[in-house]
This record gives sequence, structure tokens and C-alpha cells, in this order.
Amino acid sequence: MRNFIAILMTVASLALLTGCDNRLKTSDYRGGFYTQSGSCTETGDVGITLDNSQIEIGFYCFLKECALESGKTSQGGFFHFELDSGHYIQGRIAGYEAKGTWYLNIKGQDCSGHWAALKN
Repeated sequence: MRNFIAILMTVASLALLTGCDNRLKTSDYRGGFYTQSGSCTETGDVGITLDNSQIEIGFYCFLKECALESGKTSQGGFFHFELDSGHYIQGRIAGYEAKGTWYLNIKGQDCSGHWAALKN
């Protein structure tokens, strides 16, 4: 898992150097996602903004926002945002790291995988 987080942080750093959606640049936590099943992009960036228990998590494909969800975390930093379509982003924010799983429709494709991010 440490290697995965290191790779994700490298991807996020490269995205920030090459220019991307401003929301990602100002996120409290930055990292990446990878697709485990489906025909979506294999990897992308994740940006999380946290304000008290309110969280906003964005997925970025090729430096452009491809999914954005928000809601509240529960005790212990856990969250599960589910859409009417059955798609979701879930995970936990704990201290300096956040991680979880996702099932989303990205550019017309149903895909799922894992994501991880570190606090800036």
C-alpha cells in the first residue's frame, strides 16, 4: 500500500506542475485513484476538501474534473456518498491520510476501484 500511495502522490505532483483544475490545486488532501474494473481511465487524481465534518471529493481524469461528490463524514472520519444511480464514493479520512473505494460512471462507463490521498 505504501508503494501505491507513493505512486499516487507522484501522479498528483506531476498534475500540479503541468496545470489542472484549480479545485484540485487548493485541496486539503491530494492523491490519486486507479481503476480496478471497467473501461475508464486507469489512473487519475483525487482532491479532497474538508471543512469540519463537511467533505468534498473530486476525481480528475486527464487534469479535468470527471466526478465530484460531497457530504458529511461520520464519527471516525468515515463517509459513504451514494447516488440515486447506485454509484458511490466511500472511505475514511484519518489524520494525514485518506483512502477508500469507488464505483462511478465516468464518461459513460461504469467502473470501480480504489483511491488514496495524503494531507498537504
